Amino acid sequence: MSAALAFLASTRLMLAGLALLAAGMFAVHDDPAAPAWPIVAPLVLLALNLAAAIGAHRRLRRGGLGVFHVALLALLVVAAGGRLARLEGRVELTEGQAFTADAMDVTLRELVYDFAGGIAFATWAGMVLEMVGLTAAAATKYALFNASLSFAITYVTFLDGSLGDALARALALHPARGALLVDAVLTFLGIGFLLAMVGVLRRAPARAAAPPRTGDLG
Repeated sequence: MSAALAFLASTRLMLAGLALLAAGMFAVHDDPAAPAWPIVAPLVLLALNLAAAIGAHRRLRRGGLGVFHVALLALLVVAAGGRLARLEGRVELTEGQAFTADAMDVTLRELVYDFAGGIAFATWAGMVLEMVGLTAAAATKYALFNASLSFAITYVTFLDGSLGDALARALALHPARGALLVDAVLTFLGIGFLLAMVGVLRRAPARAAAPPRTGDLG
């Protein structure tokens, strides 16, 4: 692997790109007339980093993991292109009606939401394809997994609505903000559960492969 490819595929460059993306979003989030480059440049950098990583590491191109990384790369490219081709929206108000920021769609928030949703779905698809593998009735198994995903969407939507309304009343927030806070908490709880599950599964093979201890028979 050449030094240039190793640098482009490095984890440090990825972290730098994520930091620049966060800084760019913070810099332009309240400025509708802000230029596109604070968002587009980090997205392009992350796309280059991911493309280099896919090319440098063969394991990132295998099976469901490969599908996930290719989908994530496409998502980065589409997000950058969408930022360049974005349109400004207008809000129509009835005469005498007060203007509130909640009445308009903020392009940056939609971009962040779509980006996170795309990563979540790409991760889901990669995980399912990795579990299904090259087995019989793969399409049927994939469809059943997608059906379970629809069930999760149903009960999470219910929790967002019911718990979000209660949280909004308790904290004097807009109902939409309460639902978003509940959804964020549920998301991080799910991430924590998955990380714990991965940790348990990684330790299990190590315990199984450990040689048995022999006592002193003397």
